[in-house]
Amino acid sequence: WLALHWLILPRLDEWRPRIEAQATQALGHPVQIGQISVHSTGWVPSFTLRDVVLRDARGREALRLPQVSAAVSVPSLLALRLRFEQLLIDGARLEVRRDAAGRWFVGGLDVDTESAGAVDGTAASDWFFEQHELLIRGGTLRWVDEQRAAPPLQLSDVQLVVRNRGRRHELRLDATPPADWGDRFAIVGQARSALLARAGDWQRWKGTLHAHLPRADVSHLRHHLDLPVAFQQGQAALRAWVDWDQGLPQALTLDTALRDVSVQLGADLAPVALASLEGRFTAERQDSGLRLAIERLAFTTTDGAAWAPSKMALLWKHAAAPAPTAASSAASVGAGL
Repeated sequence: WLALHWLILPRLDEWRPRIEAQATQALGHPVQIGQISVHSTGWVPSFTLRDVVLRDARGREALRLPQVSAAVSVPSLLALRLRFEQLLIDGARLEVRRDAAGRWFVGGLDVDTESAGAVDGTAASDWFFEQHELLIRGGTLRWVDEQRAAPPLQLSDVQLVVRNRGRRHELRLDATPPADWGDRFAIVGQARSALLARAGDWQRWKGTLHAHLPRADVSHLRHHLDLPVAFQQGQAALRAWVDWDQGLPQALTLDTALRDVSVQLGADLAPVALASLEGRFTAERQDSGLRLAIERLAFTTTDGAAWAPSKMALLWKHAAAPAPTAASSAASVGAGL
């Protein structure tokens, strides 16, 4: 402990070139660190890194961390494993890109598991979910999708909190899209890992993910997302809940409220204009098959005609081979147009 406080931590900035070289070798991309300052006056040692830059294979800046503050976990040091009680990152700038071939790059690093030059995602995820708390404040995220040839999307004022305590994992993300996209949105997740599983083995987790999007322009969303219906224009407010287990979604609930919507139901059909559309859509995996349901479905056309709130349920049952799949449905429909 004395060696850590009196010999190692005070000389971290002197060893900065060696730390940069080892980080560059480990990640396979150039890493630059502007300055390292140490704060070891208390029981828990901490230090701050400033102007951390990661460059991609083309030499472009893919990740910039203006300031990273880290508080070391004392129990981890006693166990000879480096973990942090808290990692605080201010003003991070990150680019996430999918190239034309479908490979993913995060901060310039190839994270496609099928790529020969990809980083070791298993080791990275284990290290990430072993940290007690990660906090990003005032970040910027730039999303580039070359496969869709979509315009880049930049999210500002990104706030991310990730907490890992034993088998419990919590996440909250808040971000602001461009003004013509919509309003600030939030994503909240909670999960529990399997007993005796690796820290980063998220495919064995069980949890719930909730997303709240108060307002979004569907004409922009359709450039980046595969929507179930071909919306041409309109404003949408969405809330969604996803329950998953063993890496697979088990149930989905989606509350929607749309205004001034134009929908094209077929390639050879003219768009249909609606003044409003509301409803709750649910999908649930069951032992016997898949259940889909629509509740409180109501809409109003631009000429004032209204469809009363309605509901419908559809159940697909697994067929015993070699019999064909059977389907049953039940519906309760309100007043027509």
